[in-house]
Amino acid sequence: MTEFTIASHSIKGRRENNEDAVLALSLGTNINFLAVADGMGGYEGGEIASNLILFKIKQYLLSLTINAFRTENLKLVLEQCFEIAQSTISLKIREEPNLAGMGTTLTAILISGSNYVYGNIGDSRLFLITPQAVHQLTTDHTYIEEFRQKYREPISPGFIAQYSHVLTRTIDGKLDRPDIYPASTPCMEINPGEIFLLCSDGLLPDKVSDHSSFIVDIINHSGSLEEAACQMVSMAYENGSTDNISVICLGYQLLAKKIDPDVISAKSDFSRHDTIQIVLPSIKGKRNSRRKKLLGIIGVLLVFLFAGFAIISLLKPDIFDFSKETRRPQCNEKLSKITAGVKEISDTKDNSDSIQLKVTPLFNASAINENRFTFLRLVSMIPFDINSKTTVEGWVKKINRIMPEFIKTLSISRWSELENKGIVSHTSFNPQTIATPEMIIQPFNGDSCLLICYEQATQGSVDTVDYIENSGMLFFAKAVLLIYNQNAEISESLVKRFAPELLYLVVYDQNGNMVDNPFNFDETDWDFPSGYKKKLRDRIRTPYIIRHTIKYAVDLALPLPGKHGYLRFGFPCDLGS
Repeated sequence: MTEFTIASHSIKGRRENNEDAVLALSLGTNINFLAVADGMGGYEGGEIASNLILFKIKQYLLSLTINAFRTENLKLVLEQCFEIAQSTISLKIREEPNLAGMGTTLTAILISGSNYVYGNIGDSRLFLITPQAVHQLTTDHTYIEEFRQKYREPISPGFIAQYSHVLTRTIDGKLDRPDIYPASTPCMEINPGEIFLLCSDGLLPDKVSDHSSFIVDIINHSGSLEEAACQMVSMAYENGSTDNISVICLGYQLLAKKIDPDVISAKSDFSRHDTIQIVLPSIKGKRNSRRKKLLGIIGVLLVFLFAGFAIISLLKPDIFDFSKETRRPQCNEKLSKITAGVKEISDTKDNSDSIQLKVTPLFNASAINENRFTFLRLVSMIPFDINSKTTVEGWVKKINRIMPEFIKTLSISRWSELENKGIVSHTSFNPQTIATPEMIIQPFNGDSCLLICYEQATQGSVDTVDYIENSGMLFFAKAVLLIYNQNAEISESLVKRFAPELLYLVVYDQNGNMVDNPFNFDETDWDFPSGYKKKLRDRIRTPYIIRHTIKYAVDLALPLPGKHGYLRFGFPCDLGS
């Protein structure tokens, strides 16, 4: 017998279409998955994003056995749901480039018996309603919330209006990671009589106020959980919400009680249900008492205030003449830096009313240049592993087709040619590598040299994917892929040269079986998401950031031509960059 009661309601509100999507999925006796996704990205993109990720998550959850929902597995399953959401959007954008820029929030909870875990990306919320209080379990990934958490000071309505829709993490096919809770234990436990509420931000447009009274009032005056969900959506719309509005309510071991239809307000248009009476008397009683006291105090203050105005206006009639020019007091410049997911956001407020939002790179130009220098040097060493100059020339010809814009020259030259051009000043051949911040000369095979000229980065990258593309990592990986296609192996000499800068390099066949492992890489030592091998297909997969104790790596996989497998690279990643 089920111990849960679930209700959901979603409307497009004042929008032309509904970009929200909700999922309330029963996975067995007393096993439930609830999720709300709020899409974004144009007229169709947001609706596609939110519905698509929930469809893929549903497929994944229904494919699992009942053992997957044991207490010790709940967090892993939920983490995989978010991983599936990111990879689904990434794949969809690559298949349909016109959808670039689409994304969605995702807030989800997985419940097995009385145990639960939850997580979120974005500003859709999860609340826990107990007989004593209403608790917001999730933290919004918004600029406003991160500013509030950092500075703990009042925020002006104008500031909120300007930045209320700036999200710092989203499901957009990149590398934003969810907050998964609880952080230090396998799960949390829900008590009988408690209720979960998931909602999109359309339900509560004011992102900084306490919404406990709004939630409690509706639940206390509803005859069922279904009616409560509908009433919340209806009240949010009547209060002026301009967004799509969606809610899911789940109650655990709620007491059923027949409701007299006459008890319910005649204003309600919802059908009556002989199901559940939800009462939170302690909250309701305290709130009414406080309201009466507050109204009384406000009334007394208003009487004294108006009396004071009347006396002052009689003594000094021109004091309330607002036609006179007044000067705004100067505000000190205030600069706040908030590390927001994969980017830093700053706001600058000057002496005027203007507030400017700017994005500060997570990886600065120096980090990118250091990376280019390191991995272009590794690329220059690859010819040592190629048997003849003719083969090297073929490799260079191929690699020129995939060079990023920051590489201006990658060619084979003779030492004498470089000397005639004034690139080198030595009078004799130098067998050692010559490396500067903009040029690498790698001698090989007699007097032949590999010449690489590249530009220095002048600005940083705001996210990890952009960093990988603008640094040397991706180009290095593609260069290794080309040499592997020619030699069908990774030689010991290359492994020794790559070892200081690579954590692992593994070759897999088309079925995901490991066929070459020169770095003795042990998959079980690393925190890979489950099913990661199945996500590659025939294109470069969006990189993961994975962990091994205190060590982190950027995990990048490239497909071999003809769907014969793929190479997997592990690059060191300093998350403190």
